[in-house]
Amino acid sequence: MNNNKIRIAAVPEHFTLPLHMGIEKKMFEDRGIKAEIIEHPKGTGSMVQSLKEGKVEIAIALTEGLIADKMKRGEEANYKMVGTYVESKLEWASLAHTEADPIKTKNHLKNTTFGISRYGSGSHVMAYVLGNQEGIAMENIKFRVAGGMETLIQGIEKKEYDTFMW
Repeated sequence: MNNNKIRIAAVPEHFTLPLHMGIEKKMFEDRGIKAEIIEHPKGTGSMVQSLKEGKVEIAIALTEGLIADKMKRGEEANYKMVGTYVESKLEWASLAHTEADPIKTKNHLKNTTFGISRYGSGSHVMAYVLGNQEGIAMENIKFRVAGGMETLIQGIEKKEYDTFMW
């Protein structure tokens, strides 16, 4: 890393607007920092990979995904969590095909296959959180890796899985 250059990994969503505005208004440059946002539409797992490969210095990622990666890789996870960017509760949605049977009770979850962007991602971890909240055993939750938001939506349209969380 060049001492005055910082590459920031983030998903292309509304909460990164202050960073974009700061770059546009040269707020970083005024302090001798060349900041660049590297967009990661596939989410936390993609950002962790970029950290691992040294392609970015900072990632604004989901705590759940970072903790899952730290637990999986231990000392090999060559980053540390240093602060909070957004303190408000993150609301998750469970998306399904318009013709799908609604998931109304925990019994519906027992036979549900979740589309996920990748193992260890927010969509993966939050499916477990939902299952845990509903009293479903971890082994009764099924997954299909689909990639980012675009491919997750395509999978729902093709009915490759029942739902995904985003």
